[in-house]
Amino acid sequence: MITSKDDFLTIEENKFVFDYCLSAKFCHGETTSSNGMISEIFEEEDIYQLFKNKIEQYSEGLKIYWMYVNSYLPGEIPYFRRDTKENVDRVFTYHPQQKWDLDDGGTTEFYVDNGIVGVFPIPNRLLYFDADIPHRTNSFRDRFKFTIELRCNAESL
Repeated sequence: MITSKDDFLTIEENKFVFDYCLSAKFCHGETTSSNGMISEIFEEEDIYQLFKNKIEQYSEGLKIYWMYVNSYLPGEIPYFRRDTKENVDRVFTYHPQQKWDLDDGGTTEFYVDNGIVGVFPIPNRLLYFDADIPHRTNSFRDRFKFTIELRCNAESL
């Protein structure tokens, strides 16, 4: 299951999230899968609470296992991955950027039924999908790309 929700946050919330991404302190993340740099988001932060409250209607009883900002360098080519480590059941990916054009690139790609399904990184779009679907989030052609990643599972109940 791959689902998207456009206009997920209000304009003010989206700006708050994008500004958060711009000021985040990044470190190497999951280097074995070459998926950019990350900045962990902790439970006591306002941004954590914002997403926790907003995704409840889409989480079907799942709880947040891990939340972080992912940052991709222009032209970075990540590997496909599955997020089934630590019993993650569902992944939420939020696109906070303020603008996007078809030539920017940056699709999230899913390997489904021996083919690639690409979803555009429309500003203020939330994607959510089953963690066992192979996927990758591509970078933009000419600027940094940020995503907010939430990994959810039933084990945290």
